[in-house]
Amino acid sequence: MSIAANSLLESKQRVIRVIGRELLAKVRAKSENLGVDEERDAVHDFRVALRRLRSWIRAFDDDLASTVRPKIIRRLKRIADATRTSRDYEVHIEWLEHFARSQRGKYRAAIAWLVDELQSRKAKADLELRETVDKDLQRTASQLAQGLSRYIVNLDEPSDPMAFELAALIRDHAVAAASRIAKIESVGDRAEAHEARIAVKRLRYIIEPLSETIPGAESLVDDLSTLQDDLGALHDAQIFGSEIANHLAKVLAAATPVGRNGDDTEANDAGASANDRADALRAISRRLHREELNAFKSLGEIWLSGTTDDLWLRADSIASALESMRVS
Repeated sequence: MSIAANSLLESKQRVIRVIGRELLAKVRAKSENLGVDEERDAVHDFRVALRRLRSWIRAFDDDLASTVRPKIIRRLKRIADATRTSRDYEVHIEWLEHFARSQRGKYRAAIAWLVDELQSRKAKADLELRETVDKDLQRTASQLAQGLSRYIVNLDEPSDPMAFELAALIRDHAVAAASRIAKIESVGDRAEAHEARIAVKRLRYIIEPLSETIPGAESLVDDLSTLQDDLGALHDAQIFGSEIANHLAKVLAAATPVGRNGDDTEANDAGASANDRADALRAISRRLHREELNAFKSLGEIWLSGTTDDLWLRADSIASALESMRVS
């Protein structure tokens, strides 16, 4: 998806909707692969397409308010929320399988138990996602397509060209991203890092359609994507680490105490099983903690030492290039 140079000089109301319809078409196309076994990345691809569409609509909510009803946006959010759980389980299962291979058989049974449990939860999440998509996507997409097919023209208010609208948005989003990045001071600033990742992602999605039109946009999108991934690696380690801590607490709470005389075979077996699981969960927790610390260290060395200042300057340069465009 890209915006041609001549389109940047057209009415923002028209271009916003043209791009929105293209993004919606991709969401519909990606939804067809959900539930298809050979499409391993189907949920991820659908989730990314939906995220791009929602980011675009959010960025231009004032301009779209006259034809896109709030309940359509709420249903899009509900569908997006349904993809999150399924995708998180998918990522966590892949991580555990890689971790199991690195252990060369150690904790094999305990890790297999955890993978089985997550796969069971993922199956339920996949079913709920499918039900949500079947219930909401078709009517939401149809209503959104109608809303994106028209706009109201006020003859007393000349419409700004799309280039000017994008320039203002890029500057606003760059300021927001810079502000949130500046708030990350330690590995414990989880909420700040999460908000920064979202802000960087939104800036990237605004600039992305300019990659083939404005010099420097493509390289900036690539760098923003890398920053987003680095923040995401930190977030993933923290979120999964918290989930593993919850698993460990439940395993310890459910462990059957061994009989005083040591002759309760069933209790001994259960206790050993619980101990094995607890040991595995502790090992997983330690690995995730190391990944969290390494991710923050890398983030600090690459991005939190003033390097991001160059990103915001480049974003401002792209905004200036857009503002310099004139209708002939």
